[in-house]
Amino acid sequence: MNQSFLLRNLKRALVFGILPFKNFALEDSIIVCSEPRSGSTWLVEMLHELHKSTLLWEPIHPKWGVLDKDIKWKWRLSPDQIEDQDQWKDSFEKILRAKKFTRWTSFHCRAVQVRNANFLIHKFIRANLLLPWLIEHFPLKQKPILLLRHPIDTCQSQLKTFDVDDNVFTDELPASLAAEVNQVERDWINALDNRLHFLIALWCLMHRKLAKDLKQIEDVIVVHYENLLLDGPREISQLLSALNMDEQQNRLLSKLDWDKASLSNFKGDLKSDNEAQAWKNIGKLSSKESDQIQEIFDRFSQRMYRAKSPFPQSPFGS
Repeated sequence: MNQSFLLRNLKRALVFGILPFKNFALEDSIIVCSEPRSGSTWLVEMLHELHKSTLLWEPIHPKWGVLDKDIKWKWRLSPDQIEDQDQWKDSFEKILRAKKFTRWTSFHCRAVQVRNANFLIHKFIRANLLLPWLIEHFPLKQKPILLLRHPIDTCQSQLKTFDVDDNVFTDELPASLAAEVNQVERDWINALDNRLHFLIALWCLMHRKLAKDLKQIEDVIVVHYENLLLDGPREISQLLSALNMDEQQNRLLSKLDWDKASLSNFKGDLKSDNEAQAWKNIGKLSSKESDQIQEIFDRFSQRMYRAKSPFPQSPFGS
């Protein structure tokens, strides 16, 4: 039998032997939320180097996550899908305290790290719309992190990476967003015959709704992928300050390799020049397509990003 296979399974067994006996405080959790293909793997890989932390990986994944199986949801988790409030709260409490885990969610856990950890980092994908509910129902010491990436890059990467049955896509306006649009907007969205444009319209609607549903924008820590790309040390330092972890700054920054691609760089297309990485999708668009996408941004009051620049132009929620 392959020695590396045996070693991997031994490491998994050690993690599974330690994790059930840990008593993590729910309120100490650090939550990272983002859309798929927004750079969340890169960010949590960096945060995973925080002293006394360990990482739980996509616990609400539709296939391999640990959300109660009878909790039914489509496309993205959102409060309007909650039928049994107590059931959802109980399920998420178990997730946030690592009382439910699998090989998938504990994939990045290392036995020594789990043994020494005092708090958990959770990578949530497909849960941006659920952030107001999480903030309301769980007394987190740290504000959740909302990671944003330019919608053109995000949606193009989704189309390149996922199959149509990966629960990332939908062919119709989701119920969680339908109430956010008037009939004119609904008809306009349904008339879009370009898949990228349709996904971008949903991205704009989703984050317009999220900004509206948050009691205040300051309830989340907003991090932009592009800022991490261009000045990672500065962005991570600001993030640690927002998390009240300034004392970890020097140690964390000394451990990070800024040239290393994340595990989710499936296509192997990370460019060595950071500015070229930021421009790699937007720079390929024709002027006509840029104008069409800008029309989507304008229609749904999306001012954070512009179609002809990869960099954030305005704060989230402005």
